[in-house]
Amino acid sequence: MRFASLIIALATLAGSAPAVAGELAGRVHDARGAPAAGVVLAIPALGVEAVSAADGSYRFADLAAGEHELAVLLEGGAVQHLAASVSAEGTSRRNVFLLARRAVDAARGPQLPGEAALMAEAMRAADALLADADSHGRERRWTDLDG
Repeated sequence: MRFASLIIALATLAGSAPAVAGELAGRVHDARGAPAAGVVLAIPALGVEAVSAADGSYRFADLAAGEHELAVLLEGGAVQHLAASVSAEGTSRRNVFLLARRAVDAARGPQLPGEAALMAEAMRAADALLADADSHGRERRWTDLDG
C-alpha cells in the first residue's frame, strides 16, 4: 500500500511541474544586420542570462514551454524588450535585431532640461484649478483662443 501511495504522489508531482522545453536560441544582429558579439540577453522572470558569441549566436537551455520576455541590455543602460515563444519540444528560435541609437532616441522623444519637473508642476496646477472649481460648486469650462 505504501508503494502505491508513493507512486501516486510521484505521478502527481511530475504532472504539476512545468514542461521543460529545452532551448531558446538565435542570433543577435546590430542595426546594420551584422552579427553582434558580447550582447547580454536575459529572461528576467527566470533570472537567467546569456551572452552572444562572436557570430552573434546565443542559447538558453532548460526553459519551460510558453511565452517569455527577453530583455536585451543595450549600451548606455537602455533595454530592448522582446517576446519569445518556447515550444513544448525542441529548440525554439528568436533572432534579435538591435535598434539603432537614433531610433531609440526618437522613440523616447526630446528630453529638455527640467521637462519632467515642469510637466509635474503643470499637472499639479491643473488639479488645483479643478479642485477649486469643484469646491465652489461651479462648472469649469476650458476656453479656446477665441474666448
